[in-house]
Amino acid sequence: MSEFMGLIKGHYEAKEEGFQPGGASLHSIMTPHGPDADCFEKNSTAELKPERVAEGTMVKKQKKTKKFKG
Repeated sequence: MSEFMGLIKGHYEAKEEGFQPGGASLHSIMTPHGPDADCFEKNSTAELKPERVAEGTMVKKQKKTKKFKG
């Protein structure tokens, strides 16, 4: 599955540094992707409790099972 994601406003918790509003990412079929190591470690060891995430954030995400043609 290919995935395109654009950050319109706010912040993206999986990549807190380097992914700013107006930024976008494109992951092609069979390309590994996800949160960076710091985000994974921080959230893997955090106390489990209810919390609000992505407050004030707006994104555009599109997933596609076929290849994007350019």
